[in-house]
Amino acid sequence: MNVTPPKKRPEKIVKNYSLFQLPAFLAILLLSGCVISDSETPQPNGEPSTASSSQVPPDEAADDQSPESLANSLTTSTTAGKQLSVEVYRLERRTPNILRLDLGITNKSNNGILFLNALSSGGKAGTAKNVTLLDLKNRKRYHPLELSNGSCYCSDWRDSANISPGQTLDIWIAFPAPPENLEKISVITPITPPLLDIPIGESQGTPPKQELANPQIVEIRSFTDKISDSTGRAETGEEIAIMLSSDVLFDFEESSLTDKANQTLERVAKEIDSSGATTVEIDGHTDNKGVDEINIPLSEARAKSVSKKLKELIKRDGINYEVAGHGSSQPVASNDSEKGRAKNRRVTVKFEK
Repeated sequence: MNVTPPKKRPEKIVKNYSLFQLPAFLAILLLSGCVISDSETPQPNGEPSTASSSQVPPDEAADDQSPESLANSLTTSTTAGKQLSVEVYRLERRTPNILRLDLGITNKSNNGILFLNALSSGGKAGTAKNVTLLDLKNRKRYHPLELSNGSCYCSDWRDSANISPGQTLDIWIAFPAPPENLEKISVITPITPPLLDIPIGESQGTPPKQELANPQIVEIRSFTDKISDSTGRAETGEEIAIMLSSDVLFDFEESSLTDKANQTLERVAKEIDSSGATTVEIDGHTDNKGVDEINIPLSEARAKSVSKKLKELIKRDGINYEVAGHGSSQPVASNDSEKGRAKNRRVTVKFEK
């Protein structure tokens, strides 16, 4: 792994963010933590240098020019030390399926820094396993690619983890490539604020053949809990799931809708009417009180009642309704408290946006 003296670089775009400037769902994701090897390592100019391993980066193309910095964040305090500059050199598509991120970690302090676990907490030391990419447009989080043996397809700098004052550690990370029409993506590291809207470039590099594990691309969900009518709502980039409290929709151990249910279901029906959904999934759930022989039929009967009412209220044709009852098998909260059991007694209506 390379540890190089500071270089004179072209004028850089400095992007420093605080959580108050982020989209609300991203700030919540980052605050809650919901948000997800052996190598031969390239210099920032693309020329590989031998490190502690045999893994090679996802291209071998040479580039004689020093890269411009796409973004920079100076951290004042991290688990690795103070005054670390994290610089984005490149973010480029190497193949239709591989995106490569090049970073420079510069020690701006007056003391040496052991930079070993800062980017891989809980993972293999000396790798960037905990660096991720966020597609805010489509609400997807991209985790680093892994080889078939489970190791991170990224730099391994265990033999070069000591960064002296003024020196830079250059690393690379391979990710699953996002959709071709996506021009920008955000870089998330454990030691910096998010680096938003990093432009995605193209490269003509020739990647070596590597056996890769299945890519890890996770949907980012936003969730709201409306106390006034005990409904919940989870959204991804493609679909909406509305969780309706059975305590509002039904009387105790009953499957006939209450008068209160009509107003709630009218709002759901209007939203489905305005969507592009052709299938609506309606799933009934109970808490863990009682036995499956009662809970499963009850949950299914309640889902059927909701389905029947939505069919009456929805004005669009061409919608298929899928109904199922799951009893207590899919809780969303602990059944150890009444509050948790109340959340689990629900009917979920799911449909495409």
